Amino acid sequence: TNIPPHNLGEIIDALVQLIKDPETEDSKLISVVKGPDFPTGGELIYSDSIKDMYTTGRGSLTIRGVIHQEEINTWKGKHKKNALVVTELPYQINKATWIEKLADLVNTGKIIGISDIRDESDRDGMRVIIELKKNTNNDLIISDLYKKTSLQTNFGAIFLALINGKPVQLSLKEYLKQFLEFRELTVLKRTHHVLKQTKEKLEILQGFALAVKNIKKIIELVQSSENINEAKSLLEKKLNLTTTQSDAVLSMPIKKLTTLERTQISENIINLQDKKKSLERILNERKVLLNILEDEFTSLKKKYNTKRS
Repeated sequence: TNIPPHNLGEIIDALVQLIKDPETEDSKLISVVKGPDFPTGGELIYSDSIKDMYTTGRGSLTIRGVIHQEEINTWKGKHKKNALVVTELPYQINKATWIEKLADLVNTGKIIGISDIRDESDRDGMRVIIELKKNTNNDLIISDLYKKTSLQTNFGAIFLALINGKPVQLSLKEYLKQFLEFRELTVLKRTHHVLKQTKEKLEILQGFALAVKNIKKIIELVQSSENINEAKSLLEKKLNLTTTQSDAVLSMPIKKLTTLERTQISENIINLQDKKKSLERILNERKVLLNILEDEFTSLKKKYNTKRS
């Protein structure tokens, strides 16, 4: 598989579009995801190959480095020289290796018209200076750089993924749908887990609430019991407590009997009951789950998205 990197914001926009309309056509998604977005920059030569890649899952993309013409001052005096400045290289092209190969082409006479090559890159970005000789045809040099060096390269993309353990070549739409299914399953698993924890906490708090109301009876039952097991058994029978609740009640600290603690228990029960209903809605109503997915995607875009340069 060889999947080119993409722009986070565009992918999220396409995912949201599919959430709203699962039958969205490929052409609509391609208008949202305009093409790969390579982290090292460069220019993507737009052609039908991008459409083919997104509709079939396979294609070849042409990428060019970014180069522009400048007049630069020389160390010898006030005279200025024509130069080409490379500020971005195609994806996966090593700068040092590229400069070395370019110098070799110049030294062997395969590229004529270049007098000097300097790397002036710094923390603000890449800047490779290619000084030109007098009366050199700039366009011809640029053409040679594209043809004879890796300043222009092809990226062979194949959208291959393991689906149920088998390799499958996917279109953009199918790929996004597979990811949505994965995220939906993830949210369901997460919700089941949180719901289980919520029910456990609610069960214990309801046991506390019942114990506080019947504290005198509980004290009598515990005092009359020979051991902890008998006390648990009596609590479960007389007050209809679960095993979990009887364990919690027998371990309940005395501070739970204060007015403040009793009020807090009641408030927590109400909050947990509301949370339980909310979680059950996610599991029982797919529309609610999809709204959560959309909100999470939107939040990710807001936090991490960077626009194309």
